[in-house]
Amino acid sequence: MSVDQLLDVFRSLPQWAAKDPGPEGWRNYERAAELVQNADPVELNRALLAFLDEGQGLEGPANETRLFLLSRFVFELPTRAPASERRGFKGWTNWPEPDAQGMLNLSWPVSFEGREPTLLAPYEGSEGPRYGAVEECRYLREHYGFRKLGREE
Repeated sequence: MSVDQLLDVFRSLPQWAAKDPGPEGWRNYERAAELVQNADPVELNRALLAFLDEGQGLEGPANETRLFLLSRFVFELPTRAPASERRGFKGWTNWPEPDAQGMLNLSWPVSFEGREPTLLAPYEGSEGPRYGAVEECRYLREHYGFRKLGREE
């Protein structure tokens, strides 16, 4: 999969917004995740950086949110993990606080319980430098496995 092909796939993803993207939007994420899981890591890193570069200015937050949601589809992230396992590769303004036991959902803002993914929280903004998509992808690849894709019918 070339950088240009990956860029086309990234562009097809709905951005993180106020409402759930619905079944078709989630299917786009699942298809993109399958391609990312099979992509050469060097080409993937180039594509991630190029997509972020494309989004300089007004499109920056939209492109960052697309890649952030995509990472939740690519990797099997625990829904209950110690807060110390969460790494901040972007300052999302509505990150949930840990519960009383110090646990949180690392797949936030997407839930994979049930037949279809569900958006747990709307996009409310972000602070700080640009999303570290390459760094997060590297970290998640080192610490978690790929999500099993495809839903049972």
